[in-house]
Amino acid sequence: MSFTDTQVKKLRARVRPQFVRERAVEGKTLHYLEGWHLIAEANRIFGFDAWDLETVSSQCVWQKQVDHRFATAYLTRVKISVRAGERLIVRE
Repeated sequence: MSFTDTQVKKLRARVRPQFVRERAVEGKTLHYLEGWHLIAEANRIFGFDAWDLETVSSQCVWQKQVDHRFATAYLTRVKISVRAGERLIVRE
């Protein structure tokens, strides 16, 4: 068994623009999806108990002090495991 037709349809759908965030960093515009939204989408599509997330690595790639605050950016690799019937589908 694999993903249901409904799950495949949801996975193929475009990301809705209101969930794409952007910010300017040193003259560059970065686009990203927030983690809470990705978790909510995985729960909506697969069910809250049918997938797992594992952090494979995390590396600080940028840091800067702005006034009395610090700003940082991390590059993080994750592994997602989804149970689709009898199959386990893993992506990193």
